[in-house]
Amino acid sequence: MATSGNAELFRLAGERDPYRQARLGVIEPGAWADVLIVEGDPTDDLEVLADPDKNLATTGYGA
Repeated sequence: MATSGNAELFRLAGERDPYRQARLGVIEPGAWADVLIVEGDPTDDLEVLADPDKNLATTGYGA
């Protein structure tokens, strides 16, 4: 929801939208997306985010 909401705000910027060529806010082939994989349930225990080296798996450019 946070990603799709922010994507909608970028679209409101019109020509100033720095990502106007990208599909944002969705997870599908060809779209730009950041995915965060959490070991645990942060809605049940927010402490899982306190130790990112242990509980978060990330990938991306340069990873």
